[in-house]
Amino acid sequence: MKRGPVWLGCLSLSLVVSAAACGPDSRQAAPEAGGRPAAIAAPGATGSAVDSTPATAEFDSTSVAAAAEVVRDYYAAINARDYRTAYEAWSGAGAASGRTYEPFAAGFSNTARVEATIGVPGREDGAAGSRYVEVPVTLRAMTTAGAGQRFAGHYVLRRSVVDGATAAQRRWHFESAKLVELR
Repeated sequence: MKRGPVWLGCLSLSLVVSAAACGPDSRQAAPEAGGRPAAIAAPGATGSAVDSTPATAEFDSTSVAAAAEVVRDYYAAINARDYRTAYEAWSGAGAASGRTYEPFAAGFSNTARVEATIGVPGREDGAAGSRYVEVPVTLRAMTTAGAGQRFAGHYVLRRSVVDGATAAQRRWHFESAKLVELR
């Protein structure tokens, strides 16, 4: 599984997922909130090929299903126009996006909604105190002008497993993204 930068080039602002696929290396991180990622209700809520995880105290935030929830919740935040939450989902409180908050949010100015179909996560791999999992995604987006767009690809999510890691570091974070527009 490739874990390095997967820069695809910055999509124009007219593309609805420009902020999701732009940045020096398309790195993203999970929200810093504790426990199971909170779902955000939004119009055009995401579809999924992954079964919903139970909302119980027994939810394992380190499972590969939790990694798929991180992706699902990222797009739920975008649909809710909660760009601050989406921005802060990038590692370094947004810094890894390669943008400051304002350009990141502006990248979604032409986005009406995004429906994300989350595929079945791959197997968890380990390296240098981290665990990685690849999560496939297909996006159907609608611009504010009514144009439909489709994208497909995957995210690689990472979590730390070293002694002394904080709870936030032990949760899944976006490490890289590879999304291409489907014609």
